[in-house]
Amino acid sequence: MSHPIARFALVSAPAVDGGAGEPLVLLRRALSRPAARAADHVVVLGDLTAHGAAHERDALARALRPARGRLTPLAGPGDVPRMQAADARAWSDAVGDASWPRRVEVADGACVLFALDTARLDGGHDAVGAKQLAALEEALSTLPPDRRKVIALYHDPRPPGLLRRRAGQPLLDQKDLAALITKHGVDLVLHGQTPHLLRGALGKAITVGAPPLVGDAATGLRLLLDVTLNLDDGSVTVDRDHVAAPADRPDLIEAFATTDAMRAWVALAEKAYDAEDTFAAFARAFEHRAARLDRIDAVSADLDDRLAALLRRADAGTGAVPEALRDLLMLPSPPSPEPSDV
Repeated sequence: MSHPIARFALVSAPAVDGGAGEPLVLLRRALSRPAARAADHVVVLGDLTAHGAAHERDALARALRPARGRLTPLAGPGDVPRMQAADARAWSDAVGDASWPRRVEVADGACVLFALDTARLDGGHDAVGAKQLAALEEALSTLPPDRRKVIALYHDPRPPGLLRRRAGQPLLDQKDLAALITKHGVDLVLHGQTPHLLRGALGKAITVGAPPLVGDAATGLRLLLDVTLNLDDGSVTVDRDHVAAPADRPDLIEAFATTDAMRAWVALAEKAYDAEDTFAAFARAFEHRAARLDRIDAVSADLDDRLAALLRRADAGTGAVPEALRDLLMLPSPPSPEPSDV
């Protein structure tokens, strides 16, 4: 027997830089995945840009446009120049309605998502703030008891823990938000500010944290999270959609306007990494054994060494390695052909 569900796609910290490059490619790729297209709502968590610059904001807005109408982007602290109110207003214009918290009804109104601005486009930082907390309290109080409730925010809403890594500063009014989540029986909290896929609990609520789209710190995998909330019993399932494997690098031709030499390098690199598609298996094995992350770094370096070796063999067999790459890898120039006696 099937149960009614609300389905969310969660992406964290794409950090778009300058309107091009790997993060923007990954964001576009994530939003084109079946899990994102099938979601009732998509949440993209900050930091959304590398420097908070206007041209990055504009590139981000173009990348998000295909999913508009069922997407909520939430800026991180790195996105908003704190002392420039005009830029804060521009950010609100770029990512949608400026009112906070934002309310989104999904699953024909059976579930309500509240998105909180903890980057504080109004000039604060690292806090929900008294105004948003009051508005959230009022909104939650008016919901029928059978309505499922979801909150999305950049910060990790749980208290700091000795064994839990956190990116950036803790939420200053974390206790106040936690009290509201517990009081009103929030079912699900979607958040960022974590280097790993993180699932936990806060009162009745299940908390799900997404690692940065540019790579989970434990596995290197670039993940889109497919989060499903069962509307009957409030249970939550989390599936990982691998937007790109660690060795994927991802497709450089998508990211850069390339020369013929760059195209030849990309083709060789992709063949080499296809032949050496063992990094993900290494990473999962090390993760299961709770190995230290520097072991994974060593594996990555080893695969890079193997790539260089494969390119050397390719060069010896075909002479196809571009001169620019030959210089980068310090490969010897191919021998000149022997002069003919004829």
